[in-house]
Amino acid sequence: MGLALLIFVSLDYGTRQIYLQIKARKKSTKAAQQTELAKVSSKPSHRTAHAKYHHGFVPSSEGVDIFGNTQTEYFINSAGFRDGSPRQVNLATSQPKILILGDSYAEGIGIPWSETVAGRLAAVFQPKGVEVLNAAVASYCPSLLLEKTKILFEDEGLQASLVLLFVDISDIEDELRYERSPQGGFVQISGSRFADSTYWTRDKYFADWLEDSLEDNFTLLGALSRNLRQTWRRWGSPGGTPELKRATWPEYHGPAEGVVKEGIRRAQGSLVKILEILRQHRVQPVLVIYPWLEQVDAGVVPSPAEILWTEWARQHDVPLVNLFPMFVPLGKTYEKTFCLPGDGHWNAAGHKKVAEVLIPRIEPILFPSPR
Repeated sequence: MGLALLIFVSLDYGTRQIYLQIKARKKSTKAAQQTELAKVSSKPSHRTAHAKYHHGFVPSSEGVDIFGNTQTEYFINSAGFRDGSPRQVNLATSQPKILILGDSYAEGIGIPWSETVAGRLAAVFQPKGVEVLNAAVASYCPSLLLEKTKILFEDEGLQASLVLLFVDISDIEDELRYERSPQGGFVQISGSRFADSTYWTRDKYFADWLEDSLEDNFTLLGALSRNLRQTWRRWGSPGGTPELKRATWPEYHGPAEGVVKEGIRRAQGSLVKILEILRQHRVQPVLVIYPWLEQVDAGVVPSPAEILWTEWARQHDVPLVNLFPMFVPLGKTYEKTFCLPGDGHWNAAGHKKVAEVLIPRIEPILFPSPR
């Protein structure tokens, strides 16, 4: 019995070490390919820091955006927005305009411009005399969007007819990744307030030992350890972890509950101030809410976040486009059909589906029927 156990453990360990060597070689090859890709691209960087809203795009620039395994050509117009070309735009004209505000989903990360939501809206509405401007940038949250909105409307004289506010569950978390600097802009803080407030207790040290000793070095024993550890974090560890329970926000109850509530408070407060600016400039806001992959996987209908933002839109009299009912019931089909490989962001089919929902909702606002 003892000899059989020793042989099993030895084979399990040996198999894992061979796998790790093969994986390390593949990773090294992929890293080399990415390095070569970066060298090949002679175009200047199109992303930049910003003194007020932390980061954005370099106006009138172009470059190759690398996201995961995707390589996408980016064009930035004179206003600093992603566009179909580095064209000149005049924000202050009276021409009807649709402005898009949001993060990487609305930016269309990993997708060519023409296949993004913004690009598809432009293809439909620009022939009708309506300009589409996409001010969304990856990792934005409502506080950063508020700063950008102030600058666009109050400093740069933007005139727009309609603003699409894209909001998702990451806004709650991202709100706590940025803090005001002494200069008045935003800086990104180091670490994670969510991680610092959750399961960093005595059970974590044991979990770390399991990861380092068993899961990294054994195949079958590692898989058993990983499943038991994740089950404990989900159901046994007090409050679980926000990473595993983000789909329950804002109904999460546990060590990070106060942090989650603070993120919600900041996000909603900034969105209220954005609404005030838009209404002062007679601009129609529309709130667009959509699920992350983990919310789709959770399969909860209606999702807690969906309830949160639906009620917020009702309270503030904001037209709502709710994409949860369209995506959540799809389950695993959602990831296979509408997401980039190995990632929760929309692929071309996902952007097309969202645009198809938005177009009939936007048209009556832009072109109201005569009474």
